[in-house]
Amino acid sequence: MKKLVSSLSLLSLVLLALGVAACNGAGGAKIDVSAQNTTGGITDMSNASYADVTSASESSQVSDTALQSESELDKTPDLVAAAEKPEQKDAFKTVKEYLRPEPTSVMDRERIVYARELFMKLKGIDQMSADGKEILKELQKAEALIWAFDIEEIYTVFKEVGPGKNGSFGPGGGLWAWDSWGKPYFSYNGDGANGANGGPAAFTAEQKKLPQVVAAREYYNEISGYEWGTYSGIISEEYDDAKEAEAVIDEMDSASAQDVANAREAYNALSEGAKARVLNYEKLKKAEGINDEIPSNIVSAGGRAWRQGDGLTPEQYGAIARRMKEYFPNARSEFVWITGMLESAHGGITINVDFDSIADGGKYTPDESKYPALSELEWRAKHIKFTPQPGNAATHEDFLTYFDTNDIYVYLQVESGFADMETLIDIYYDVFNVANHKCVLGFAVDVEWYYGIDSDQGIPVSDGRAKQWAEYLYRNWGEGKAGLLLKHYNCTHLPLTYRGGEEGKSEKLIFCNDSQNAGSWDGSVAAEWDSNTMQAGAAAGFGREFKRFADFYPDNKVVFQIGYDGDRQWIYAMDDPIIKSLSVKLAEATAENVNQEISIAWVNFTYNDPLTFGDITAPEEISKVWEIRHMLGYLEQDQLVGRRFDGDRSLENGGTGLTSTDAKLIKRLRELVDSLPDGEEGPNGLSESDLPRWREAIERLKEIENALE
Repeated sequence: MKKLVSSLSLLSLVLLALGVAACNGAGGAKIDVSAQNTTGGITDMSNASYADVTSASESSQVSDTALQSESELDKTPDLVAAAEKPEQKDAFKTVKEYLRPEPTSVMDRERIVYARELFMKLKGIDQMSADGKEILKELQKAEALIWAFDIEEIYTVFKEVGPGKNGSFGPGGGLWAWDSWGKPYFSYNGDGANGANGGPAAFTAEQKKLPQVVAAREYYNEISGYEWGTYSGIISEEYDDAKEAEAVIDEMDSASAQDVANAREAYNALSEGAKARVLNYEKLKKAEGINDEIPSNIVSAGGRAWRQGDGLTPEQYGAIARRMKEYFPNARSEFVWITGMLESAHGGITINVDFDSIADGGKYTPDESKYPALSELEWRAKHIKFTPQPGNAATHEDFLTYFDTNDIYVYLQVESGFADMETLIDIYYDVFNVANHKCVLGFAVDVEWYYGIDSDQGIPVSDGRAKQWAEYLYRNWGEGKAGLLLKHYNCTHLPLTYRGGEEGKSEKLIFCNDSQNAGSWDGSVAAEWDSNTMQAGAAAGFGREFKRFADFYPDNKVVFQIGYDGDRQWIYAMDDPIIKSLSVKLAEATAENVNQEISIAWVNFTYNDPLTFGDITAPEEISKVWEIRHMLGYLEQDQLVGRRFDGDRSLENGGTGLTSTDAKLIKRLRELVDSLPDGEEGPNGLSESDLPRWREAIERLKEIENALE
């Protein structure tokens, strides 16, 4: 299931284009490039980072700058900016070092991606020089080989797994990732035939002749034929079957034992995939008196947090945890705690820790036996930046200490960019005092940012890479703290076969799905990324796609990171409390995986929602007003509901038009507006300049209400 992506950079496109599969072999191998220091792990670019493709004079200027404070550091030339005009000779040499030897498996993916990154730092005139063209040909060959290895790995799993449960293969769902967005990096002199939107047909003539590419094209055609043919047909059939069962449930007289029995029989006759698309199953459960039962596979529940708790206090997170505990009494409180955000300026992570607090004599190292002590600028050259925590907020240490004493547990998450993962594991162990915090369960990686510095553009994590990280984490953090959580919305970006859990070597992997903007639970309307004229049932819907993801990891814990803003348009149609309703439906959709545990992580982006945690995180009346105003924005013509009303997805324009779910949303929005002290007339706290926008939103609400009558 795709997420919306905007403003794709040249680098981000190659990062996404270069991989949709994993490795089945070389588990902890590290890249060995002769002119490189590889002691820091496979992504340690010690001798060829952004700074290393800088001209000698520029490099000296950066290195010799005296650094006494964060403010002075910020005045130094940005490392990426400094790399804009690398010295041709040195840059060519560095790119060649990353391209050689020729790749032989997906375990070589990282160095080839980095070679492309360095090549793109060259001036255009140098790229088009005779030497530049030769390097480009070598680079294109390496990229084509990596692509072929990716597809071969996916195909191997495809043949072993087959269509899978309920027609769901899982990894095949990721082919869109490079098929449409890979073209800019696979289109040099490409003829565009038989695949003008990307993929193998956009290769150069030389790339197309490679035996590995010829074979991989056949694999690709077989997998994509299944995806866009067989699986699409299964999705449509499931939808039709689900709607027939829904009709029986709708017509059921809850007081009639026979009607209830008939409805249960109709529901039970559905495939597991079709069950995941039934909207009114709650009505049947209520009639049977089982609606309050919580699925036993929900073992943990909490949320997602970033930027040092989003300005909330430890006590507020405690209140959120207690609310989730009320919904799921037998679930442990767990949060995905983001402590390092991506910063594209230095191509890596910014860790929320003040460098001065961890440095000794202006240097810092987690373990000098593994890594040399480095200055703040030297760490930046390795794509790792430290930044002070806001003085007016609780520190991470405050949060972790509070969690220790209140039975709240966390996975410390990174958005790594080009930073070395093993180095980050070491740094995190020290600066977050992992040894002394029982609340820390492990280390999380947002794969959307792994070797990517633009939104959602990270490359896949292979089996070998995941195994390397999991075992390194286990050796250095110890049992009970070495849970490796890998997050992505697409199975093909996560290890295809490696699952961890080898006794004495690693803990079982945890897989997290953070997909969003689905359009509907059941596929009754097109998702944000789908065709405007897609009809009911052609899209899988939120429930079916999350089931598909979970089905690929039936024996591993799966985290559902949910509650994104774009999905509130259909979540609001669910029964209160909406967090509980959505979570239960997801757990029911995956219940057939009897060895699988489910964790719910509600995202911080909607903590202030009046139907989630708004009374905890933003109790002021004006906060509620602003949240309601934001949700009224869903009705505007450029938003999904508005588009279905009178925009490009309306009945007049060939779309589905408004649905029963939209009608429920409109009703819920009216209830929220009427709950305000001044109702729709102009809530307290809005400025004179804000009132016109509020009144426009109310008029839009009334217009749609009238159309639905």
